[in-house]
Amino acid sequence: MQKNAHRLKALVDDLLDVSRIEAGSLELALLDLDVRHEIIDAIQLMQNQINEKGIGLELNIPANLGRIKADRLRFCQVISNLISNA
Repeated sequence: MQKNAHRLKALVDDLLDVSRIEAGSLELALLDLDVRHEIIDAIQLMQNQINEKGIGLELNIPANLGRIKADRLRFCQVISNLISNA
């Protein structure tokens, strides 16, 4: 039940984000982010889910991947969605 509740909450949050985007009211806090560091952080936040599903995950991220201006929360959300869908 807890997994389903978490999944439903994530779906509702995604729908709210789409609504905010369409309404033009989604506010982003743009920061200078190290892409490699943010990807590793996002994966560490998901480590329990990865372990529960028995997924093997091998990171091969170049050290000089660079920096971007992005909203940290949204960037983490994108990485999490990509891993969840893989």
